[in-house]
Amino acid sequence: MARKAFLIILSEQNKGRRFPLTSDVYSCGRSLKNDISVNDPFLSKKHCEFKKTMSGSYLLVDLGSKNGTFVNGKTVRFLELKNHDIITIGSVQLLYLYEKNLNLATYDTACIT
Repeated sequence: MARKAFLIILSEQNKGRRFPLTSDVYSCGRSLKNDISVNDPFLSKKHCEFKKTMSGSYLLVDLGSKNGTFVNGKTVRFLELKNHDIITIGSVQLLYLYEKNLNLATYDTACIT
């Protein structure tokens, strides 16, 4: 069975909001024109992109955002994401999941701390 990739918002506002990643590229930022739009004043209009790699995981690319992009607390310009990485953009934290047999009930909002 193939792995599935998801992003889940961990931050209080929109906590638990899920984004299945199936396409090759996703834009992410404050603008409603993005594939993943998050209303946060600390996000750039077009903050970052998620690009599918040959292995099926995703590469996170910062698009020159004002406040930067962080993975597990470290500033990144681009990075191939790993299962359970915590992405911080603006004041928003996202959990990246990339698993076989992904059971999203495991990541119910009550379980996310």
